[in-house]
Amino acid sequence: MQRLDTYDTRNSDIQRTIVDHIETSLARHSDTHKTVAEQSRHMDEATDALSKQLYEFQLESKKDRADMGTRLSELVENDKEIHTQQQSLIAQTLQQQENINAKLDQVFKRLEDLETKQGRVRPDFLPSRDSPQRGGEFIDTIKSSSPG
Repeated sequence: MQRLDTYDTRNSDIQRTIVDHIETSLARHSDTHKTVAEQSRHMDEATDALSKQLYEFQLESKKDRADMGTRLSELVENDKEIHTQQQSLIAQTLQQQENINAKLDQVFKRLEDLETKQGRVRPDFLPSRDSPQRGGEFIDTIKSSSPG
């Protein structure tokens, strides 16, 4: 009977050891499961945060591209306006230059007519009217023909 008691005691000890081992394993498994669940939750939160940041970045990027497109269009339009204004100013300047040249031609013609009427035109004066430096030659002609 003592042998049976020893066997029962040993059997009980073994069962207790097995139960302790199972309980420890279950506790560890539970802790591991909690840790994995917590890490999974953290990963989900991080993924959500990154997804939101990416979405915001994409929206901002689209907005920036749209703004850049608008700015570029405005710059192109401004450049066209400036070019048109430059062309207009060039045309106006050329027209004014032509008007000035026409008026100068009239003035020179009148002066020639006056000089001719007064008989003081030098033979080299008339051809000089068509030269680029006609004003200077005209002044020289007047200086040389005026008394004094």
